[in-house]
Amino acid sequence: MMGVSYLGSNKFGGKNIIPYGWDMLLIAGLSLVFYIWGFKSGFETEYLH
Repeated sequence: MMGVSYLGSNKFGGKNIIPYGWDMLLIAGLSLVFYIWGFKSGFETEYLH
């Protein structure tokens, strides 16, 4: 699977399929999705109380 860096701007060694600006927006969106996924997949233990 190709990463966003590979498909992103040629300023950073990518193939410029996703132009600069949009690639940063895509990274921010994906980061938010993975953050929410990680937060919601956590579970509460007695140690946290």
